[in-house]
Amino acid sequence: PPTMVPLGTIPSALPMSLTSIHLEAVVGGTIPDVLGRGLPALHSLELSNSPHLIGTIPEGIGSALSLQRLKLTNNDLSGTLPENLWRLGRTLHVLDVSGNPLLGGSLTVPEWAEMEELTDLGAARCNFTGPLPVGLCAAAPDLDDIILGNNALTGILPESWSAACRSIRRLNLRGNEIRGSIPESWGKRDALPQLRVLNLGKNRLSGTVPVGLYGELTTLDLSYNALSGPLPPDDWRKSGNPDVDNDATHEKGANADCIGEENDDDDDDDDDY
Repeated sequence: PPTMVPLGTIPSALPMSLTSIHLEAVVGGTIPDVLGRGLPALHSLELSNSPHLIGTIPEGIGSALSLQRLKLTNNDLSGTLPENLWRLGRTLHVLDVSGNPLLGGSLTVPEWAEMEELTDLGAARCNFTGPLPVGLCAAAPDLDDIILGNNALTGILPESWSAACRSIRRLNLRGNEIRGSIPESWGKRDALPQLRVLNLGKNRLSGTVPVGLYGELTTLDLSYNALSGPLPPDDWRKSGNPDVDNDATHEKGANADCIGEENDDDDDDDDDY
C-alpha cells in the first residue's frame, strides 16, 4: 500500500522574525491567530491545496501589517472574510481565498477601506452571497484582477465600476446569479480602459450588449445568459480580437447571437480566467 504522509498542524509558536510561510497539501487543523498578531515581519502567507485545513480565517491576520501576499486557496475553510483584512491596504497586493466552498457571507467593502496596494482579488468557487461590492474599485483603485466566479452573488452589475475600475484588466464573474442588463456606462469610450478579459458567462443577464463594451477586449465570454442581439461589430472582429464565447454550445465564432440557455454540462473550471 502507498505510504501515507501524516498531516501536520501549524504551530502556535513561531519565530517573530519569520517573513514567509508557504505550505501546500501538508497541513490540517486550523489557522492559529498568531500568524497575524505574533509575526510582525510576515510578508507572505500561502496555505493551499489542504482539504483538511478547516475552521475560519482568524481575525488576527488583519493585524499582520507587513503582509503583502495572502493566499488561502483550495482548502476547507468556512465562515466569512474578517472585516479587518481591509485594514491591510498599505501593504497587501494579493488576496486570494478561492476554492473554499464553505467560505461565504457578503463581500461588502467597509466605507473606511483603503486598499491602495491591492492588485489581485480572488474569491472564486466559494459561497459568497449578496450583491457585488459597489465600492470595491474606489477602495482599491489599482486592482488588476477581480476573480469572483462560481459563487452565489446576486444583484446587478455596478454602473460605477465603469469609471472606478480604471486599472482592471481581468474581470471574471462567471457562474453567479447576477441579473439585469450590462450597464450602458460600461460601453462608454473612457470606461474600463484597461479591460482585456471579461467573463460574465452563466449568470442571468438580459438585454443587449453595449456596442462600446468590446473596446480592447481579447477574451469575451457572455455564454449562458438571456442576452440578445448580434455580436461583435464588424470593426471589432477585423481588429484581430480572437476569443468570443457567446452561445450555449461554447462555439467560438463571430456571427453567433448571444442567446444561451443553462446547461448542466457546462465546465466550471474556467472561473479563473
